[in-house]
Amino acid sequence: MKAKSPLLFWIGLASLAAAVGVHLYLLDHHYSFKYGAITGDSFCNVSNFLNCDRASASKFSELLGIPVAMLGAIFNFLILFLMTAQRWPLATKKTQENLPNSIKILCLGLVVVSLTMATISLGLLNTLCPFCMLAYALSVVTFVSVWSYYGFTMAIGKFELTTIGTAALVTLGLGFVLHKASIKNYIDENLLEIIDLQYTEWQNKPVIDFEAIDPVSLGDQNSPMQIVEFADFLCGHCKNAFPKLHSFMKSHPDVHFSFQAWPLDGACNPAVGHSRGTSCLLARISHCAGKQQKGFEAQEWIFDNQHNFISDEVIHGKIPELASLIGIDNAQLDQCIESEESHKVIRQQAEVGQKAGVQGTPTIFINGKKLPGLSAPLLNKIYRELKK
Repeated sequence: MKAKSPLLFWIGLASLAAAVGVHLYLLDHHYSFKYGAITGDSFCNVSNFLNCDRASASKFSELLGIPVAMLGAIFNFLILFLMTAQRWPLATKKTQENLPNSIKILCLGLVVVSLTMATISLGLLNTLCPFCMLAYALSVVTFVSVWSYYGFTMAIGKFELTTIGTAALVTLGLGFVLHKASIKNYIDENLLEIIDLQYTEWQNKPVIDFEAIDPVSLGDQNSPMQIVEFADFLCGHCKNAFPKLHSFMKSHPDVHFSFQAWPLDGACNPAVGHSRGTSCLLARISHCAGKQQKGFEAQEWIFDNQHNFISDEVIHGKIPELASLIGIDNAQLDQCIESEESHKVIRQQAEVGQKAGVQGTPTIFINGKKLPGLSAPLLNKIYRELKK
């Protein structure tokens, strides 16, 4: 087989090395998110749509309990190793002659997996992980450069099948071993103790009997785990809580979640002294978008643009943009926002929160008990215990 420009070889090698690095970053993020080491927002979380946490929370982030990012790092490294063995005298001459077909098939598999994961991310999760997309792009670069270098003909024989099968077994086997060894570095005994204490504190909280008023909700209404959040749309902590809660919901569709507005604004919340009206307006936008089955999409847009909402006039000017973006009727949205009914609902939600003892935002209740903290490990622990 006549090889083409060596530059193609080096491009393929470089993209494989870069892909290993990207997958290692995603692996670190996956472990940090899963075991609670992430306390703030990662720069991988650009917005609620471009969000690595949502990808990490998904059931598709692991295969047989092994993080997909770890499998990706190993698989890319194996292809890199095979290319190196084929290019330099690290294998027998016969093996060097047979390797190109195996390498090309493995690169084809890499692209197919990348396209599958991208489709799942967009189609099922409705989110994109920026670093995942970079890994997918690198797989395409690897595929094009490798096939251009080795040629576009391909044969599949005993050698190729053996090589591919061995690569798959090595990837899974090494992934299992490295996964078991790696999680020890991310499980903080002190953190686990804190989670246990928070769980015990939540468990011992009194059950507060209240009924959510016309909530924006999702999930199974008959779920043994019922989450109710009271939040304000100009609250920075609420903005940080939004992706954590919704990442959890993405990976636990059998849980029921209800959102109740608790604006830090006396214009619609009697528990708050000062009055401005902006938080109340944003709460009505969420409520009215929910009437068109787009409440959480509106909330995502609000939190993404939170820093821009300096006045009611600015917000009103951006409502057509919101309606167009999430696909709802603008006139209907406007009419609902200004209606007495929507004003009444937000006031009622605030009153329910006040009676439930809400004093700040976000305040989260699980099965009527106030949650003492918010983290993925705590939510998962409560979920596991309630499902027993």
